[in-house]
Amino acid sequence: MDRTSEIEFLREALRRRVDQTSIRTVALEVKMSHGGIYNLVSGKVAPYGKTLAKLRAWYLHQWAEGGEGLSAPAARYLVDQMLVSIPRAVRPGAGAEL
Repeated sequence: MDRTSEIEFLREALRRRVDQTSIRTVALEVKMSHGGIYNLVSGKVAPYGKTLAKLRAWYLHQWAEGGEGLSAPAARYLVDQMLVSIPRAVRPGAGAEL
């Protein structure tokens, strides 16, 4: 999954969670300001650096807690996160082996 696809995937996960709870609740979960979450959900900004790391950690925690089940996009994202530490040149083989 490329960076743009990952950001859209995480943005959609944030939107679904905000619909279930509130922007303030999601902000507490992600450990960000509610304004920052609003800007992400509304598409005004794209996360990078520490913010992207927080969103990744939040999503993985939410999923592990039983948040969204295992859809095909979620499975793809989880596999990509598992393989991120493997060098790009051998990732396809590692993914196939996984």
